[in-house]
Amino acid sequence: MDYKFTDLVNIDELQELMHSFCEFSDLSFSLIDDNDNVLIASGWIGLCSKFHRTNPVTAKRCIESNGNIRSCMETKSNYYEYKCKNGLVNIAIPINVHGKHLATLIFSQFLFDEPDYDFFRKQAESIGFDVDSYLKALDEVPIFSKDKAWKVVRYCSKFTNLIVDVALLNSKQKMHEIRSNAHASELAANKEALSSLDNMKNELISTFSHELKTPLSIIKGYNELLYDGCLGPVDQRQKNALDSAILNINRLENIVDSLLYLGMEHLDEHFYDFLPLNISEVIESVAVKSARALKDKNLSLQTDIPQKVPMIHGDSKKLYQALFHLLDNAIKFSPQGSTIAISVTEADGRLYLSMKDNGIGIVEEQLSCIFEGFYQVDSSLTRKYPGVGLGLNICQRIIERHEGTIRVESKVNEGSTFHIGFPIKEHFANCMPPSN
Repeated sequence: MDYKFTDLVNIDELQELMHSFCEFSDLSFSLIDDNDNVLIASGWIGLCSKFHRTNPVTAKRCIESNGNIRSCMETKSNYYEYKCKNGLVNIAIPINVHGKHLATLIFSQFLFDEPDYDFFRKQAESIGFDVDSYLKALDEVPIFSKDKAWKVVRYCSKFTNLIVDVALLNSKQKMHEIRSNAHASELAANKEALSSLDNMKNELISTFSHELKTPLSIIKGYNELLYDGCLGPVDQRQKNALDSAILNINRLENIVDSLLYLGMEHLDEHFYDFLPLNISEVIESVAVKSARALKDKNLSLQTDIPQKVPMIHGDSKKLYQALFHLLDNAIKFSPQGSTIAISVTEADGRLYLSMKDNGIGIVEEQLSCIFEGFYQVDSSLTRKYPGVGLGLNICQRIIERHEGTIRVESKVNEGSTFHIGFPIKEHFANCMPPSN
C-alpha cells in the first residue's frame, strides 16, 4: 500500500504536542517527510528563521542537509547526529513504517560547544549578511551538553516509537477501510445486478403467464364442450380421455395462475377488493372446481360447517385461490380412497378453518420451510408428486393480506392439518346461512 506520513498521523494534534515539548526543553525541532517537506516546525531560532532560511544560498544548504538526512536514514534505525552545512548541530530520528522511511524528526539549531566565531563571521561575509546582526543572532543559539541532548534523544526515540505504533494502527485501519469500501461497492453492484435480474425474471414470469392464460382457457373450453357433448356425441372411452385431459389442463392452469400471481405481486399490481363475504361460499366454489381431481383419486371431501357462519372482510377471488391451493395440496398427497375433511369454527372473535388429510405427512425438520416459494418436500427429478412449490407460499401470502394466520400440524404417514384464522369484523358479525 502506498501512503504518506500525513495519511497516517493527525499533523495538527502532533504539532500541538511537539510545541509543548519544545517549550519546556528549549530545543527547536522540525518534522520533515520523505520529500523534504517541512510538516511541523517549532522553536526555530533567529539565526535560521531570519538568515539561513531567507537567503537562497544558505536555504539551499538547509535543503541539501535534509537530503543527506534522508539517505542516512535508510541505513540507520535509531538516530543520526550531524552538523548542517551552515554550522549548527542536528540530531535526526527516523520514522519508519513497515520498513518504509516516511518522515524524520529533527532536533536542530543548537551547539555542543561555544561557537566558532571566525567560521560564522566568514560565513556571514561570504553570503552578504550584516555581520553584527548575524553574530548577535549567533549568541542566541542554545548550547547543550551532550548528556542533556542524548537524554532528549532517548526520550524522543521512545516517542517516535509511539508515533510509529499509532501510524501502524492507522495504516491497518485505512487498509481495512479501503477493503471494506471495495467490498461494499462490490456488494452494492452485485445487489443492483441481482435486483435487475430479479425484476427481469418477474416481468418474464408475468408476461409468460399472461401469454399462456388465453390459449389455455380456449383449450380448456373446447375440451369441456367436447366432454359435455356440445360438439357431437362422445362415447365413454372418449369421455375418459377428455376427463384426463381436462384434469391435466386444470393442473397446468393452476401453475399458470400461481406464476401470474407471483409476477403481479412483485410488480405491485395486485388489487384486493375487500368486501363482506361468507367463507362457506368460497369453500363450496373450491370444492366444485376440485371435483374432477377428487374423483380421479377416488377421494371423499367431508365438510363440517355451521348453518350460520359469521361474515369476514376479504377478497373472494383471492381467498378462492388460497383455499384452492390448500385443497389441491391435500389432494396431491392423499392416498387413493382416503378422506379430506374441512371444518369451520368460531372462537374469540376469529373464524377458524381447518383442512385435514391422511396423506404422507411432513417431517418435523421441513415444517418451517413448506411456506417458502418454490420449496418442495421432494425436489428430485424423479419425485412422485407434481408441482412447482408455489401453492402454499401463495396461500400464506393471501391469508396474511387478510390479517389472517396459517399454520400446520403434521406427522409422517399420518397426514397434515392446516389451520387458518381470520378476524371477524364487528360490523360484519351478523350471521348468514351458507350456500346449499
